[in-house]
Amino acid sequence: MPERVTGMQRWEGQVLGVEVDYFTAELVPLDHEGPTVHADFDRSLVAESDRELLAPGAPFYCNVRTVIGDGGQPIRTSTLAMRRLGIWSQQVLDEALRAARERAQALERFSD
Repeated sequence: MPERVTGMQRWEGQVLGVEVDYFTAELVPLDHEGPTVHADFDRSLVAESDRELLAPGAPFYCNVRTVIGDGGQPIRTSTLAMRRLGIWSQQVLDEALRAARERAQALERFSD
């Protein structure tokens, strides 16, 4: 019998502080009811290529799954993935500013 995932919970996190071996984060549930929590994570849980992103304010995702193994034993697994924000070119920023100004001018005719 193949393994199957029976449950998954997802959180969006924000790094609050970074120490030598661990970082502290605030976690907000994305797909379930629950409180916002603070937790400490070992830095080794983050991919080595992403550890340079660990800084106060850095966003990341935390997923926890329950996998039922061959023998029926439930196994909890978790993944931490740093969220990478896109890089905006000056051309894209200029176009967004131009479009915003046009919309603002169009809305001015509705104001007193």
